[in-house]
Amino acid sequence: MSNTLKQHSTEPIQDKEFLSAYKRLPEKSAATIRFFDRGEYFSLHGSDAVFAAREFFKTNNVIKIWKSDNNELETCYVKNNNFEIFLKDLLLVKQYRVEIWKKSNKSGEWTMINHGSPGNLSQFEDILYSGEESPSSSPITDPGLLAIQINTEDNINKLNCGFVDKTSRSFLVCTIAYKDNFTDLESLLIHLGPKECLIPASGGNRDFYTKLDKVLVRNNILVTERKKSDFNADNECSELNTLIKTKNEQNVANFVELKDKNSVGCLNALIKYLELLQDPNNEKNFKIISYNLNNYLKLDSGAFRSLNLLPNRAEQNSNKTHSVYGVLNRCCTMQGQRLLTQWIKQPLVDIHKIEERQNLVEILVNDSELRQNLVENYLKKMPDFQRIEWRFLKNKANLQDCYKIYCAVNNLPSLFECLLNHEGERAHLIKEMFINPLNAIIMDFKKFQVMIESTLDLDQIKNHLFLVKSSYKPELEELREKLDRVEEKIESLADKVSRDLGLSGIKLESNAQSGYYFRVPRKDDKVVSSSKEYTVIETRKDGIKFQNAKLQDLNEDFIRIKDSYEQEQKGVVDDIIKISCGYLDALQNLNNLVSELDIYVSFSLVALSSQAEYIRPKLHPMGTGILKLKEARHPCLELQEGINFIPNDCEFIKDEKTFCIITGPNMGGKSTYIRQIGVLVLMAQIGSFVPASSAELSIVDCILARIGANDCQNKGVSTFMAEMLETSFILKTATSNSLVIIDELGRGTSTYDGFGLAWAISDYLVKKVKCFTLFATHFHELTALSEELKTVYNSHVSAMTTDDSLTLLYKVKPGVCDQSFGIHVARLANFPEHVIEYAKEKAKYLEDYCPILPNEEENAQDHSKKYKYKQETDEIINQLFQKIEKIDKNSFSDEEYIQKVQELIHSEAKIVDNPYFKALISRL
Repeated sequence: MSNTLKQHSTEPIQDKEFLSAYKRLPEKSAATIRFFDRGEYFSLHGSDAVFAAREFFKTNNVIKIWKSDNNELETCYVKNNNFEIFLKDLLLVKQYRVEIWKKSNKSGEWTMINHGSPGNLSQFEDILYSGEESPSSSPITDPGLLAIQINTEDNINKLNCGFVDKTSRSFLVCTIAYKDNFTDLESLLIHLGPKECLIPASGGNRDFYTKLDKVLVRNNILVTERKKSDFNADNECSELNTLIKTKNEQNVANFVELKDKNSVGCLNALIKYLELLQDPNNEKNFKIISYNLNNYLKLDSGAFRSLNLLPNRAEQNSNKTHSVYGVLNRCCTMQGQRLLTQWIKQPLVDIHKIEERQNLVEILVNDSELRQNLVENYLKKMPDFQRIEWRFLKNKANLQDCYKIYCAVNNLPSLFECLLNHEGERAHLIKEMFINPLNAIIMDFKKFQVMIESTLDLDQIKNHLFLVKSSYKPELEELREKLDRVEEKIESLADKVSRDLGLSGIKLESNAQSGYYFRVPRKDDKVVSSSKEYTVIETRKDGIKFQNAKLQDLNEDFIRIKDSYEQEQKGVVDDIIKISCGYLDALQNLNNLVSELDIYVSFSLVALSSQAEYIRPKLHPMGTGILKLKEARHPCLELQEGINFIPNDCEFIKDEKTFCIITGPNMGGKSTYIRQIGVLVLMAQIGSFVPASSAELSIVDCILARIGANDCQNKGVSTFMAEMLETSFILKTATSNSLVIIDELGRGTSTYDGFGLAWAISDYLVKKVKCFTLFATHFHELTALSEELKTVYNSHVSAMTTDDSLTLLYKVKPGVCDQSFGIHVARLANFPEHVIEYAKEKAKYLEDYCPILPNEEENAQDHSKKYKYKQETDEIINQLFQKIEKIDKNSFSDEEYIQKVQELIHSEAKIVDNPYFKALISRL
């Protein structure tokens, strides 16, 4: 225990037996936090208490020291309302495991009653998503769970991966090649977005799993070791047979997706960890998918982070312009937002599928009537079908959920007609993608509509009552009559209150919380509040809600009778819910159709609402080697307040211009420029229009990036090592069809080592890989690469300077930046003037102190001698100028005068003993 903690207040241990019980608990990892349920609050102890004080309460003052005999234990209390906030932060943001322990009333022993992790939230769903109703209600999809094991059969190392997505009720299997730096695996992690990964805890290949652990941790994924036996695969796939829906009771062991037993073993480990077999609602409710990594553009973690593709959970409510997702998200539905997240993580590489998406976006851009109808009359009225489906699967569904489905389905025929009315050369695409599937969904729900209309009392829904028709049972008829009589009395009371107060605008309304109440406009507030007979419930913009004693009595009667009615109708409601569960597959089909339609509408709205032009990029097949962007802009930055974005061009041509070196001042726009190229390529390959005046590009297979000097010391990786790991990933992953973005490579080591690495890496990418590369650098010497390699060209971000000012123009122009602007930037940062002047002096010395000497001379000279030669050279040159000025120009022709000057310089060089001056003269 630290001395700091000992200074905090102590208190006698409240549960004397707890200390010994606490010491008997099994060991846990530092990434697991244990809460002890004590009824009205929770307690944390030991290192967990210190963690909570530091990370959640942000102060050590909350720590108490429990003392018992010679033992001390750090203790921290968490109130129940704070527990929910803390739990969300641990599981969803910090990605920790959580255990809840409680003392048994019978045995008196502390036992674990709940546990969860970032990939296994099922036991905490009610707490985590209170107010949201389901894990799928967040725009950022609920993370799935991954399992990995290595397969060394036939002397070929492969990674077998299994993935489960409980939201879509699907299993994914994927087999990828094992490479030293797990390049394909990192792309898979970005595509699927798991927050936790299961690996075998024992057995062979420990070196491999140690390397794998480091890769997963570097990608912010919690690693959970499970028994090797959990990864075993039985020949009959019995567990999967229980969960996967098949036709004609097929055995899933015959599925081609499950031919690899190691993949089956990964799925078995997931099933055991998530305890999927313990929930009967999972039976025959999952599907199996074979995931092909090559169907999607590959991203490394550097590109995913640096291009700001998605907001993290902590930023979801922040400025939308901070991420590509925020810019493109004009979706009207939650399911559309979830699918957009998936599309951004999984850009396509099939040109035909991308162009199909572009065609649909273009249809909606050009057809304003269709676009507006879809937004206002259909998409905005669609509920979150995944949320409703989750409620059915968790046995939480009610008649209101059935009614939401009914309303949506009732609206489908008019949506069908709306789409059918579109005319144009691509009308067949609308028919194929939406009209035909929609027609099938309408037919699937025909009997569902009949069921709801025949059982649900639709007239009562306007009063927020979801009741079965009273004609179903005599007992319901009787209760219905009682409800009607109470309602008549309430309506009569409303007329009386209107007369008593002398107000004609009194409205009688009801909701589930307050029951019946009166409402008047806010201007009548004084009339209501001046009467002691009435009680104000709530004051809002839309009016004053109030009741009186008589209405409260009638409300109580109404609620009592309604509760009896709901209890009496329970059997019928259960039957309706059970029948409705049979429509979940059709509901999922409807969810998929609505979410895709929502994204296409969103892309069209983004393209049309931008202040500057968004255009459809022209695509070329992979390998054709074209990337031409005119007046391209960064979609996030141009939307930020107070920014007048300067557009720039970019051009790459295979075998002609493939490697662009960009120089220029800090803050001049180099990083923004190279990032925006990556963002626009990704946007094009998800099917979106892009912010530019024209765009033409070949499909790329990867976008790889090394941008920024992110410090990874908390993960045991230095800044420079992180840079080298990311660059190594690029060198081993990039192909001739890739786009590589590199910013300020080599800053974490000495200048000479950094420059050497930058040159060697650039040379390799140009000569061996031959991919399109944007390389922003402060190593101006690197620009000499263009003189050696024909496909390398130089660009720079322009700026205007005077002695006292620096004006950044943010325009990318051809050629090399002719100077460094570091001291100008320091002046902008308000450095003290004496520091600026001293920096100028040292910079001039270092720039001048690069003597052009023969190698044998240079190696023989030490630092002080070289500086002495430089000083002597300045004096020699001054004397030369004086001698040149004495030559009579009028006595010679121009050619003779130049010859005379040259003779004078060379004769002077023979006299002086200064290798620096001689080297300068040799260049003339």
